[in-house]
Amino acid sequence: MRRNRRKEKRRWLKRLLILLAIGLFCLLVLFVFKPALLTKLEAKIERVLNPVVHSKTVKQPIIEEKIIPVEPKGNLQKDILIKHQIAAKRNGVLVIETEEELEQLIARNKLLVIEDGIGYTLEDMTHSYTYLTPMAKRTLEKIALSFYEYSGDASTMTVTSLTRTEDTQKKLRRSNRNATYSESTHTRGVSFDISYIRYNGKKDWNDKLTKVLEGVLAAMQKEGEIYVIKERKQSCYHVTARK
Repeated sequence: MRRNRRKEKRRWLKRLLILLAIGLFCLLVLFVFKPALLTKLEAKIERVLNPVVHSKTVKQPIIEEKIIPVEPKGNLQKDILIKHQIAAKRNGVLVIETEEELEQLIARNKLLVIEDGIGYTLEDMTHSYTYLTPMAKRTLEKIALSFYEYSGDASTMTVTSLTRTEDTQKKLRRSNRNATYSESTHTRGVSFDISYIRYNGKKDWNDKLTKVLEGVLAAMQKEGEIYVIKERKQSCYHVTARK
């Protein structure tokens, strides 16, 4: 009886050791020879833990804190691109490579939908998506509300570009020489473009309104809330939210 029990224990022990050896061998193959498989496995696990939800079904969090309009004042300064890129890395999301990654961020409320609001309208966009991070969304709304209040006639400004993926950025480079070949801050969800030749939903070279808009941007720039570049070829202000 004892001999039979010992033999049985040895058999189970051998089976256990064989299974452990096979498991260790598989892990060795994954880590050393097939690291790409691990990356795919991690991506699948991420999709299971954070399933993609269509943007229309996502409940957007409501920011209840009141936005105080900023009085237009000061002169606008040009902030070099590297400043925008550093701020985007600090405050934005990871670079959005594909539309699938964009959808995942939307599902997790890392990006919020942008629609026409007080003081601004959206131009039809072919190379960007109408989403921003919560912080950038609030920054846009503050600029727009300030412009609306101080325009004197409840005018609206026009937003011409929002968040892009690396895929759409590559397509844009083919038609727009002004599109950067270095990392675009639009791919981190914290940058947007505001036209200075389009007001109230139409093309309008309006010096008075442009002065108001530029004054609002200058005031927020001075307070460390935004970085700004005036892009003359595209007739817009490229804005990156800082806080």
